[in-house]
Amino acid sequence: MSQFYQIFFEEAAWKTLDLMEQMLLNLNLETADDEELNGIFVVRTPSRVARPPSGFADVAELTHQMESLLDRLRRHELQPNPNDGGCLLESADASRVLLARHQTGETGEPPPTPIWCAAQ
Repeated sequence: MSQFYQIFFEEAAWKTLDLMEQMLLNLNLETADDEELNGIFVVRTPSRVARPPSGFADVAELTHQMESLLDRLRRHELQPNPNDGGCLLESADASRVLLARHQTGETGEPPPTPIWCAAQ
């Protein structure tokens, strides 16, 4: 099982979050087209892999919230607002903290995760 975790952390988690974060930093959500929003939807990878029984339910929940917001934006169910990008970036940072805790085996009270935008 440790090989699974190593692959998860190196490939699915860190690289995917890095890519998503870079895409968000280069994106203006208010003028983004469908192709740009679909590209950012790569956040699905950590969300899918982190689901139980992996033991990373906190990461799965947070990335699922990110995924839901991105999905609603790309399906044009929500009008993008300036806070959405900040919420996604803040959530990516929180995901990194949670992943690092799992990777190092840190115990104790986890840090608070972001409060999501009212637009959701």
